[in-house]
Amino acid sequence: MIFKEPFRVERVEESPLPRVLVFHLRNEEGDIEVQLDLVDKLFEDLGEEWERGDTLILRLETEESTQHDEKEIYAVGKMYHAEEEAGVKKYFFSIGGLQLIFKATRKIPELEELWRGANKKVYISVMRKRT
Repeated sequence: MIFKEPFRVERVEESPLPRVLVFHLRNEEGDIEVQLDLVDKLFEDLGEEWERGDTLILRLETEESTQHDEKEIYAVGKMYHAEEEAGVKKYFFSIGGLQLIFKATRKIPELEELWRGANKKVYISVMRKRT
């Protein structure tokens, strides 16, 4: 596993793309924001909805996992760009044409290493934290 952290859902909005929801997340320390595009059909399959205030566990791996939770969204993507502007580091992933974007006020060593090995598959897992 290269990255695992809880994020709070700050807001959810519809994308200009049909049937795509954009989740805006922030970690507990407040130094990482994430924008995650997901197709709304996934939530029908999960049998649950994610809303503002929910805590999601976001995990990135470079090796495919064979075990998944029934309430987990699991996808394959690639990091395609990284940049730094005005002290904010951004990491961009493509997940079948949808995006996962990290914006951090600090460099994230695991993502920096992943960027150096660009074009590697990344396995992305997201699920609601259970209480």
